[in-house]
Amino acid sequence: FLIPTLLTALFLGLPFLSFLMRGGFWSVRPADMPFFLSAMWVSLRCCLMALAITLLIGTPTAYCMANYHFPGKAFFEELFALPLVLPPAVAGLILLLTFGRNGFLGKALGSLGISFSFSSTAVVITLV
Repeated sequence: FLIPTLLTALFLGLPFLSFLMRGGFWSVRPADMPFFLSAMWVSLRCCLMALAITLLIGTPTAYCMANYHFPGKAFFEELFALPLVLPPAVAGLILLLTFGRNGFLGKALGSLGISFSFSSTAVVITLV
């Protein structure tokens, strides 16, 4: 048990240790990279929006799934577990095929002037 734990700690810890030895967070100078602050702000905004959506929709859904029994509950349990077992590339492809410009919903939404592809909205949908 000890050897696999140490190997895992080394595997996960060595990249972080290398990052710290090269200067870590202090080597990043946002003033030297104007795009850095912009990218960080977009990431923070998208994460906070995804968090709010997850709290507003995911928490009540999880409560209902845990406390109530209803027809089709097993289907929804499997549906909600699907993102956990799909590789991220497959999940991204599914979202692109659904919401992309030529996707299942993307064409209909595009005719209404709504586009998700390569936008902050797409990032929030992916995170949720």
